[in-house]
Formats: sequence, structure tokens, C-alpha cells
Amino acid sequence: MYTIYAYRDPEGRDDYLSENFLRSRIMDVTDTGTYRLDGSYENDFDSYFLFVVRESAEESKRYINDPAKEPFFFHVKEFFPLQYSDTRGFGGSFNGVLYNEHDPTDFLIISQGAFTFGIVNYDDHCGF
Repeated sequence: MYTIYAYRDPEGRDDYLSENFLRSRIMDVTDTGTYRLDGSYENDFDSYFLFVVRESAEESKRYINDPAKEPFFFHVKEFFPLQYSDTRGFGGSFNGVLYNEHDPTDFLIISQGAFTFGIVNYDDHCGF
């Protein structure tokens, strides 16, 4: 199980209050290939993709994968060793549609997302 976090914030925050917050969990990554994210962030052991856009301190939009509509995919293209860790790093791409959790007519299409997983955070999960 890999849980990947990414943040973007003009003030440098790296938590759920940041301007943009991405969290994705990928279960059972064992080899290169394509992995379908067909679960929900509400379940501890599901594969999912979540992207939060904070519009103000009180308001945010949560975009999630919805396997009933469109699948969301991670494509693992390579593995590499991580220094001081038994965990392997990996890289590849991702694509799919994310739907606003409260307004399914509002959605984001990600067609050419790219990632390199190379940092292990032993306090909770893994990040990049």
C-alpha cells in the first residue's frame, strides 16, 4: 500500500489547509503495469484519488474518482531502490476523471499526470 500526498500553497503549508491538496492510495503495487483506482477515500484499504481545491478558509471543493462513471488509472513504469529503506520507489503516470463530490456536473480531466515516488515518511504514510 502506498499513500501519496502532494500540496501546493503560496504560504508553504503542507496539510489539509493548503490551497491544493492531493492524496492518492494505491493498493497491491507489485510490478510495473496499470492499476485501476476503484475505491473511496472513506475506506482504509481502497485505491483512490482525491484532490481538494480550497477556495477560502471556510470553503473547498473535493474532487474524487468515481468508478461508476469513469475509471482512474495509475501506470507504474519503473521501480528503483530508496536509500535507507526497504520500500521501493516508483514512477509513472496517471489519468482519469475526478468529480466534485457534491456536484457531479463539475469535474476535472487529468490526461497526462506524471509522478516519481521517492520519499518515505515513516510517521504516517509515503509522500512525493
